[in-house]
Amino acid sequence: MYLQCSIQDYFIKICESNVTLEDLKPYINSGIKIKMEIKEGMWDHCSDDPAYAQSRMGTYVIIKEIVK
Repeated sequence: MYLQCSIQDYFIKICESNVTLEDLKPYINSGIKIKMEIKEGMWDHCSDDPAYAQSRMGTYVIIKEIVK
């Protein structure tokens, strides 16, 4: 999933976030207010062992909380 912000789009790394994919699905194609952290690293590799990583690298976000 991606988060579209006014200045940039970010990949959401679900496995590091405090929310699940199911928590985010109701907000697809609509506005959402969140608390997030911007990070650098492997987008979709969640294991501590980087030996098996075949992930894209770059900037991503983790979602700390959905603000309601």
